[in-house]
Amino acid sequence: HEEAATKFQEAIVQDPKNGSLHLSLGLVYQSLKRYGDSIAVLEVAAALNEKSPKPHYSLGLLYEAAAMDPKRFGLPDDAPRRWAKAKAAWTRVLDLEKDSRKRAVAKKHLAAAAERLGEP
Repeated sequence: HEEAATKFQEAIVQDPKNGSLHLSLGLVYQSLKRYGDSIAVLEVAAALNEKSPKPHYSLGLLYEAAAMDPKRFGLPDDAPRRWAKAKAAWTRVLDLEKDSRKRAVAKKHLAAAAERLGEP
């Protein structure tokens, strides 16, 4: 996976506005458990490819995990902010995703995030 990360980094230097490359690098970082790097790159992917639900889906999962276990992510405990980011990511998935199964998953995650934030 390290080699794949290097290749994607090199490709991004050549084509920095390619959201698919950023998405792929973010997913590789996620598999390498480089969660902070993954979040940062997936945020870029989401900004570059505004009509794709894929980076938002991964961001939703990562924000949830970071809210539940910030130490694993090397982050300070700021669960409410991360749950809010997860909620925003899942909302975006629902706005963009056409696959009914993925939409159902997003709805469950969105409901969980809203509950964590004390929302009805």
